[in-house]
Amino acid sequence: MKLEGSYAFAASPSVVWERLLDPDSLRRCIPGCRELVAAGPDQWTATLSIGAGPIRGIYGGSVAIRDKQAPVSYVLDVEGRGAPGFVKGSAGITLTAEGAGTRVTV
Repeated sequence: MKLEGSYAFAASPSVVWERLLDPDSLRRCIPGCRELVAAGPDQWTATLSIGAGPIRGIYGGSVAIRDKQAPVSYVLDVEGRGAPGFVKGSAGITLTAEGAGTRVTV
């Protein structure tokens, strides 16, 4: 499955970048993420509640940031295992200055 989105923020790329690296903000940006606990630099253990149609479950796993190019882009990796099976995905996050604001493309 491929998901794409674009979001506009009324803040500079550096401010948005810092916000997207904050674990609490990051948790709220990841669909179904219930908890993030620091496991190392740019790495967290995670509890995810994810499902498609009638197949839903709770997954324990990890979230990690790689390939950081501040304040322009990074890749967010998510993996999890639970009773229904496993989930794995990556998202490319790109920030672009747009006037006095920032556009974030996922």
